[in-house]
Amino acid sequence: MKPEPVISNVLCLGVWMSVALMVTGSGWCFIAGADSLSVGVLTAGLALLIATPVLRVAASLVLFWLERDRIYMLITAVVLAVLAGSFILGAISG
Repeated sequence: MKPEPVISNVLCLGVWMSVALMVTGSGWCFIAGADSLSVGVLTAGLALLIATPVLRVAASLVLFWLERDRIYMLITAVVLAVLAGSFILGAISG
């Protein structure tokens, strides 16, 4: 299994889903006003856009595990841990 098409699909799917959510939330905002639901849909789109690169790293970790490539699996796990730690520290510090 080649990792490039899988990773490309993860990135494309994440970007298109986030665009769909942001367009839907924006349209809802303009039509119905900025209620909590439209703002929530916009926020979900932005959160998905931010999470897409993290999902790419997670997908790479799974692919390296399937290929039994321990060195790249270790490197990718460290990168994923650093990303998770930065999100946790950012949430704690507000």
